[in-house]
Amino acid sequence: MKIYVASSWRNDHQQSVVGVLQSAGHDVYDFKHPTQGDAGFHWSEIDPNWQKWTTQQYRDALRHEYAQFGFNRDFDAMKKCDACVLVLPCGRSAHLEAGWMKGAGRKVYAYIPDGCTIEPELMYGLLDGITSDIKEIIAMLKESEAKPMEVCRCLQNDRHGESACRDAVCNWTGSPDGHNDDGTVKMPFGEWLLAKAGK
Repeated sequence: MKIYVASSWRNDHQQSVVGVLQSAGHDVYDFKHPTQGDAGFHWSEIDPNWQKWTTQQYRDALRHEYAQFGFNRDFDAMKKCDACVLVLPCGRSAHLEAGWMKGAGRKVYAYIPDGCTIEPELMYGLLDGITSDIKEIIAMLKESEAKPMEVCRCLQNDRHGESACRDAVCNWTGSPDGHNDDGTVKMPFGEWLLAKAGK
């Protein structure tokens, strides 16, 4: 299974989580070491004073060639992954990544290590699991692998009616519990779009 680990550069647990997931047989994207010998993206490569930028400087920096390279590399990895593990504590980028992954139909699990104090957030209810036990993360990933996901028939046939596919999960056909009549799991619309585009 391909896993995207979303976290912070300052998170001391991120590397150990990557290692545990790799030892469990998963293909893990590590933003701190995306390729052999690569130390990942750093704003300081664009400007040593990046922490003092104005909003305009920040907007300009996002269009910088190096920033575009870093963004595309991480986003391409997100699109290729089957699931996301959000390792807390972490900041805005990691939560944007986890939110995109969830909206695209991926499983997203939050790992909150013991001793990590966080402020409760209501929208964590969107996640597929929250735990302080890395072994439970492994178990949840294994369970999700056992559940095949197939696109629902209305999308397979491109039958988009007036009310089709407005929600994250298409309710055009099948039972209200999120499954088609034949028992297959419905594919969220965001994931179908990526599949159709060949991403």
